[in-house]
Amino acid sequence: MNLKMKSKILFFGLLALAFASCDDDINSVGSTIQPPGDVIPTYVDSFVVTTKTVHIDSLYAKTSQALLGEFTDPLFGTMKAEYMCQFYCKDNFKFKHSPIDGKIDSINFKLVYNDAALSGTSGWVGDSLAPQQVQVYKITTPLTEDFYTNIDPKKYCDMSQMLGSKVFTAIDKSIPDSIRFDTYEGYYTYTPNVTVEFPKELGQQIYEATLNAPENFKDQDAFNNYFKGLYITTNENIGGGCVLKVGGSGMYIYYKYHETLTSKVDGSDSIVVRNTAEVFQVTPEIIQLSHLKNWDMDKLLENPVNNRLSYLKSPAGIYTQITFPIKEMAKKMGTDRTITNFPFSLHFLPQDKWKYALAPPNQVLLIPKDSLQSFFREGRVHNNISTFLSTNYIKSTTSYYETIYTNTYMYDFKNLSTFLQDRLKNAPDQDVDMLVVPVSPVTTSVGSGYYQQSITTRINNYFEPSGVKLITDPHARQIGIRSAQINSTKK
Repeated sequence: MNLKMKSKILFFGLLALAFASCDDDINSVGSTIQPPGDVIPTYVDSFVVTTKTVHIDSLYAKTSQALLGEFTDPLFGTMKAEYMCQFYCKDNFKFKHSPIDGKIDSINFKLVYNDAALSGTSGWVGDSLAPQQVQVYKITTPLTEDFYTNIDPKKYCDMSQMLGSKVFTAIDKSIPDSIRFDTYEGYYTYTPNVTVEFPKELGQQIYEATLNAPENFKDQDAFNNYFKGLYITTNENIGGGCVLKVGGSGMYIYYKYHETLTSKVDGSDSIVVRNTAEVFQVTPEIIQLSHLKNWDMDKLLENPVNNRLSYLKSPAGIYTQITFPIKEMAKKMGTDRTITNFPFSLHFLPQDKWKYALAPPNQVLLIPKDSLQSFFREGRVHNNISTFLSTNYIKSTTSYYETIYTNTYMYDFKNLSTFLQDRLKNAPDQDVDMLVVPVSPVTTSVGSGYYQQSITTRINNYFEPSGVKLITDPHARQIGIRSAQINSTKK
């Protein structure tokens, strides 16, 4: 995520320690440190982790945000994103008014996104003027809650019947600045969107169904069976170079109706014509499925084991796998020591210099490889025992009413001693593979006033295009572990 900052961007020695964050006592590797009067032997042992870049072709992606479009990075390859969605329908839905002569005027589909010039946050990645063509199809086979990004949308649609299409660019040059930057009471009134016109007959059918078959609108399940949803994609033969970060989607049915107004002067009635719309939105209550494809990533996967660099690409692309040598640790340290400190961090290189270079995710998760899918599917949060959430690589400090943002080029996991202690105790004969996964924590505030704090309630896969080059040279892969022989007695 790009940040607008009044900041000092600092780059701290990229070729310094990358994984281990040990102090000068690492020079005493394997030795016993016994200060005068201290009867507890303490140790600092050194080990080397194994790293490799791995391809993950699918991830659990229940999220309110969708991606749409195609984008190519010279290093990280090409990504295409599309999605399918249902629409929320309130129980016993009816049109708020009766359309004049029982006729609707039009129906369309809108997807909305941010504009950095308006909100400070960009709603796309890539070239904002790159043309693409959105295509929308009606879903014919009911969707199920299979929120994985390798789902095949074509199995759910009749691809011979397109509801509508439109060529678009992220910045719509047909919108004059007088509209784009118009404000009301300090707020921008324009919302960037792509609007696709549908055949009017579809809107007419929905209206008439509310009158003639109201059981289809009794509840959400009934509506999902009646109108199964839409598949939104882009034409691979037209354009590319940009991916929209879709913040919301909706289907709008427009019509006119009569309204009776009573005069405040003489009490007489008059009839006026009003315009309105019925809106079916994509909301968290219903299903939205994202489909992602990645290709041309061979450069990232060449000679992946213990390379000088390893990579992260999101979403649903490339992760870094770190293997901790538990068997070697148990052999060298035994299983009866208490691990007192194991600081662990990952350093990475700055973004590439080209104009549309992918940015790093703010945070990453360190998680056992065999827990990857279940962790996100079950909506868990990190427990600091087997799963660890890094700090944000952007640190902020406030001084004299000025906030200074510092780019640390580092994901810091703090102390992993509990993790190693558990592994040495319960599975000393098994090395453990951990994945570094880009994530987006969901937080909420609790308490009030000075006692207010933010807590993490869920961790989602990071669902924005991103790319990171982690430093995994031999020096970076060395880790230092402090431990103590707590049960030892002085002779």
